[in-house]
Amino acid sequence: MYGLAIEVAPREKAGVATGMFSTVRVASEGIVLALVSATYAWFITTLANVPEDMASVIVTGGAVPAELRFAVIDACQ
Repeated sequence: MYGLAIEVAPREKAGVATGMFSTVRVASEGIVLALVSATYAWFITTLANVPEDMASVIVTGGAVPAELRFAVIDACQ
């Protein structure tokens, strides 16, 4: 992909093309990560009947309370 981005730009602008490609790639990865995290939190909230604040804690890597463990596992499968 870097090669394609650089090929379409004039030789003197190759650095700009590479920088723009990298910026767009990293930004899109961040957006996708946010969407996946939101979807994961929605599944936990909706299917496991977990409060939204607890789902946010779980999605961000927090501990799952023992009483919710099986419900969260079922919601994510």
